[in-house]
Amino acid sequence: MRGFGRVRFYGSFAHGGLVLAFGLAVGAIGSGCAHPIAFNAADTSWHYSVGAEKLGDAALVAVIDPATAAQSYTFRAWASGVANQWVVNYGEMLVQVADVELPQLVGLYERSTSFREPASGNPRLTLVLTVPSYVFEDYRAKLTLRAEAFGPGRKPIFSKDYSAMGESEAGMMVGLGALGQTSAVRQSSLDAFKAAFAAMRPDLLAALRGGAAR
Repeated sequence: MRGFGRVRFYGSFAHGGLVLAFGLAVGAIGSGCAHPIAFNAADTSWHYSVGAEKLGDAALVAVIDPATAAQSYTFRAWASGVANQWVVNYGEMLVQVADVELPQLVGLYERSTSFREPASGNPRLTLVLTVPSYVFEDYRAKLTLRAEAFGPGRKPIFSKDYSAMGESEAGMMVGLGALGQTSAVRQSSLDAFKAAFAAMRPDLLAALRGGAAR
């Protein structure tokens, strides 16, 4: 049957009830609500510390193009009501996490929607960020962060993928309804993004400290 898009269902049914459950699900899907999910821009309680030494003279431009920033992933879940549709705006999450993480590493930080180099600073680096893949399955977020770093004159420094997954949030998803589902997706996505950025951080700092970005 067509028309459901990228849908994943959680839960199990005895064989005798599967057909009935599927029929009810089809009816419910037609009248469900869409729940967009990103991090709360007005609440900084989710912000975190990287625990790394800040390079005060260094400059970094993070490039996240509009297509990447607009990316989303949609799914449904038995555990929190199959009528609901969950839209994870992981491109927006990437922007939000970059703006928390990267200013802690350099003294001069900017974000751009197109490629450009820092106007000042020593060393100077441009970091192009994308998310080639994101899924929410098995009660957790799984993603791949791609980072491409360039020094002055668009000199390539490194290009690498960093895959990560968030903690399982099954306890929040089962029995806690829409609010629990939203919180579960948001928390597991934050875990995954933090892990991916943490994996990238040594490469980024090495590029800044090693002289290739001068």
